Amino acid sequence: MVVGWVPTASLENLTTKLKNTSKEVLIETHTPSRNDHNSNIPVALNENKWLRPFKELLTTYGRPSYGEFDPTILLAISFPLLYGAMFGDIGQGLVMMLAGYLAHNRIALKALQSIGLLFVYCGISVTFFGVMYGSIFGFEGHYVHDYLGFDLHPVWLSPIHGENILSVLRVAIDVGIIILFLSYLLSFFNNIRVKDWSHLLFGHTGVVAFLFFVCFLSLLGGFLGSTPIAPQVALTISQLPLPFNILTPIFALGLMFNGLFRNIAEGHKPYIEGGIAMFLVQSFMDLFEGVISMLSNTLSFVRVGAFAVAHGGLSLAIFALAGEEADLGFWITIALGNIFIIGFEGLIVYIQTMRLHYYEILGKFFHGGGMRFEPLKLKPSQEEA
Repeated sequence: MVVGWVPTASLENLTTKLKNTSKEVLIETHTPSRNDHNSNIPVALNENKWLRPFKELLTTYGRPSYGEFDPTILLAISFPLLYGAMFGDIGQGLVMMLAGYLAHNRIALKALQSIGLLFVYCGISVTFFGVMYGSIFGFEGHYVHDYLGFDLHPVWLSPIHGENILSVLRVAIDVGIIILFLSYLLSFFNNIRVKDWSHLLFGHTGVVAFLFFVCFLSLLGGFLGSTPIAPQVALTISQLPLPFNILTPIFALGLMFNGLFRNIAEGHKPYIEGGIAMFLVQSFMDLFEGVISMLSNTLSFVRVGAFAVAHGGLSLAIFALAGEEADLGFWITIALGNIFIIGFEGLIVYIQTMRLHYYEILGKFFHGGGMRFEPLKLKPSQEEA
């Protein structure tokens, strides 16, 4: 008797092959429900070679458990997007694409072969934002015409110009709010998928927490008003014809007593543990932690705009060292400066992008803890032989 797991998509093929082997084979199958939280159910992720670098990023954080949404495709969109926004430059993006291509195809930089494809994707995004910012190898504005002999104007804006800095920071917060909204929705989807109604309503990223987040943004938009740093999403929410002055305390109480409501919904008794005094202190701390978490999650995306500004500022510092005379020393300084920026700042931006995903995005809806599916091999591989 052999007992094991098989991916649903491969079940029919396996059944056919076993029956062709012997007519005396008896096959019984059982499909666990999606709301089965048994961590011993293995998970086979889709082996798409183009998404492999993002799958590796995800499994570093955690492997999806059975029935949980696989956010690999989300990472494939958001990771290059945020990376490029912090590092926008046409020339440096093209260099990253070339380095990634050489590494992925083992032509050069073989030690980076596993992340070569990720370099290509991030390089494409860096190049795109370089067009948006009007930057090529650090040259911007009249420097492009003076030293490179052609004109390059930003499609959107240049982050290092004084009047644009606040605009870049504001847009970064807006993008962060939209991503956080999506994270809440994915949390809803996961809970609905496994029919976990108590966490859907009263979890840390449940409906009550989401509605309080919306009220929190309305207060933020009303407080900042028409100031240059005010996020447009928060301003739009604050202008909705809704009684936020009434809804905010209601959902604040809901967030404060989420644990109690969850215990009632799940039938856990006693509903209140440790006495009334301890319960009230814990509930207040839950509310305080929720407010601080929402504020920090939102403001964390300021780093996207801040690094875009810092990237341009670092380029200006390189030009200050190079001087104004376009001699051999000037071009050597520019070349070495670009190598430094691509290597050092590129690594820092990579770390910051990972941090945003691991702490601000995936932490909202992704639990992980799944077990990897290891197929049975009847024939040893060449490495094992």
